[in-house]
Formats: sequence, C-alpha cells, structure tokens
Amino acid sequence: MKTFYFLFLIAIASCNPSGFKGLSRGIKKDCFDNKAAVKNLDHHNRMKLFHDGKLSFLNLQSDTFFVMAKTRNQTGQRVYRIWNERGESNYSYTHPNLQTDESIQFSPRVTELIANWDTLTLRKEEANRPRTFHELTVQAVRVIVNEGKWQLSCLHFTEF
Repeated sequence: MKTFYFLFLIAIASCNPSGFKGLSRGIKKDCFDNKAAVKNLDHHNRMKLFHDGKLSFLNLQSDTFFVMAKTRNQTGQRVYRIWNERGESNYSYTHPNLQTDESIQFSPRVTELIANWDTLTLRKEEANRPRTFHELTVQAVRVIVNEGKWQLSCLHFTEF
C-alpha cells in the first residue's frame, strides 16, 4: 500500500504544472532580455497555454523543444512559437488578447536553423541580410529536458 501511495504522489507531481512554471521562469530570467513587463507577460502567456493544454506535446521529463519570440514594432504585437518534433504552438499577444494562431510567424529558414541549433549558419545569414529600418530582434531558446532537469541555451538575433 505504501508503494502504491508513493507512486500515486509521483504521478501527481509529474502532472503538476509547477515543473513547467519553473522552466518558464527560467526562460524569463535567463534568456529574454526585455523590460520586466514584457518578461512577465511572456511568462504569463506561456503559463496560460500550458494550463489550456496547448503545450501537451511537451514532455517535461525528457525532451528537446524550442521557444521563439519577437515584437512587431509597428503594432506592438508579441509573436511566439513553441515546438518540438511532436507538435507546435504558434500564438500572438496584442493587448489584451492572447490568440493561438495556426500560421507560422517565423520564416521556415529561421525555424530550421533554430531546430538544428545551427548558430554558426544563423549568424552568417544574419550578417549577410539586407539592413532595414524596422529590424526585429528574435529571441530563441533551446530547452533540453533530461530526467526532469532542464538546460537552457539562449540566442538573440536580428530577423532575416
């Protein structure tokens, strides 16, 4: 009976969103260098998606997944993508609405480079792109989860 109770507690803990909450806070703290209000908004939006089941494709015990975000300067809209090989969630936030969006808001080339975490090629293509007046900074995170412990790799680059 004690074994059953212990396994039941482990099952409840693995379903508890606090693991994702800690991970999302880690992304907020270590990877996104925005103003505090935007960092908090990003975290809040990730938590809402998690609680709404929109990130159910993530495995918080063993997985590799990616997070990208950018702000469209003209509209103030914040655009996000979270994905792995099993699924994706594309969403945007324009005060006060959070919308899931099936269209991908990042170029296929950028998405491919981030998915392969090919930072050398990404930096080369970033350097060779034409300069524009309204350049957007993309924030990208690679999350590697192993036995419930996560490791973050962060990258900021100019959209091309």
